[in-house]
Amino acid sequence: MKIREGRHVFLLEHLDRLLNSSRELEIPSPFSREEIAEGCRNTIQANAVEKGILRIYLTPLLILIKTDAGLPYETKPFFRSIISSFRRNASSPLAFHKTLNYYENILARREANQQGYDEAILLNLRGEISEGAYSNLFMVKKGRLLTPSLSSGLLPGITRRKVMEIARETGIEVEERVLLPKDLQEADEAFFTSALMGVIPCKEIKGVREFAEYETSLKLKTLLSEAERNNV
Repeated sequence: MKIREGRHVFLLEHLDRLLNSSRELEIPSPFSREEIAEGCRNTIQANAVEKGILRIYLTPLLILIKTDAGLPYETKPFFRSIISSFRRNASSPLAFHKTLNYYENILARREANQQGYDEAILLNLRGEISEGAYSNLFMVKKGRLLTPSLSSGLLPGITRRKVMEIARETGIEVEERVLLPKDLQEADEAFFTSALMGVIPCKEIKGVREFAEYETSLKLKTLLSEAERNNV
């Protein structure tokens, strides 16, 4: 998750997801939510990180908390993307949890990078849009905000949820549903979200379409940044 102004962003939401995954995957946490939160604060302070990344690794025996200085996407104004050749198994229980079993995502991102692109969009075995290799995906169509349903096999991102909440608060209609590649062809905008990215507009999806509009994407990017500041 993101560290901003020397403090974690949306820490409790991330810990709730971590501990929910711990229960569902039967990997018991040796520490409570409050103990992990205190460990995060102490680690950030001990490493004097003002802006960077906070990582939490859970095993049945211990919690590893580490920080990295700097944020990787700060100077990235937009992403260019591909549709990955790798497919997400939406029936896998791991599709909905953030685990270290992440190599499929790494391969998809590498596939994009080798073609000169920034991100890869993963489809599931039914041909539905799932998510980005390192992100969740949104599109804007006729003023409505669309994002793939969890049934398509994707991580329920904290930033994904925050963006949907912010959009609804500002009067934007939000719909989670099954989306197909043809929906990207018909969309007015598309953008990616994650804890480290925030909101990054999509400029191009290789062989699908190029986007020239970013109004809603940039509005939500600004509002999310304000929410992050208010959370620290």
